[in-house]
Amino acid sequence: MKRVRITDLLVPKINHDKAHDEMEMLLEEEARIRAVSSATEAWEAMLGLSEGDILERVRCRTAGEESVTKGRKEKGVITDCPLTR
Repeated sequence: MKRVRITDLLVPKINHDKAHDEMEMLLEEEARIRAVSSATEAWEAMLGLSEGDILERVRCRTAGEESVTKGRKEKGVITDCPLTR
């Protein structure tokens, strides 16, 4: 069995607050632990994007798909959805 080293870990805040021994053990292994209280906070930590940035990208891609499917479908059509951080 291959051992995997965890370097970063997102955990629900309630688990972080109640599992002192487990969190201490992870800190001893030099894992960075981030307690999150919402899905939005987890997305921001994992993706480096705010909720607004994610929604903007979804809207942009959805609008691009609609415009391509309503008109002629052309192979290789790419919609320009900027990634903002």
